[in-house]
Amino acid sequence: MLSSSPSRAHTWNHRRPLDHEAEMKRTMEKSLDQKQRPASSIRRHLTNATLGRLTETLAQLLQRPVIDLTSVSGKYNIDLDLPAPESNDDSLECRVSRALSRFGLKLESRKLPAAVLVVDSVSKAPTAN
Repeated sequence: MLSSSPSRAHTWNHRRPLDHEAEMKRTMEKSLDQKQRPASSIRRHLTNATLGRLTETLAQLLQRPVIDLTSVSGKYNIDLDLPAPESNDDSLECRVSRALSRFGLKLESRKLPAAVLVVDSVSKAPTAN
């Protein structure tokens, strides 16, 4: 069954005008401090990646759909460094939002329609070919 119903998804918008893509690229390509990180920190390095690839990475980390609404093209070297939580109230979403703000990106939670494929029953067991 294929349905289109509202689903909570993260979207992110580029807060800078598109003519600042070069500045965004320079910011993303800056290397991060290589000092020792706590065991609960998360680090992802994406080489020659589109913002679509960053979206896929964020969806895996957050275990929720993430949609790119920036219309920014190009490939970037992205160091995504999520430090250990500062307190019990410091959620993964807050840490991701802070990390993305360095690149001029904003993570927002919204309800959007989404196509969902649901398998609700199986009529017979599969057989070998």
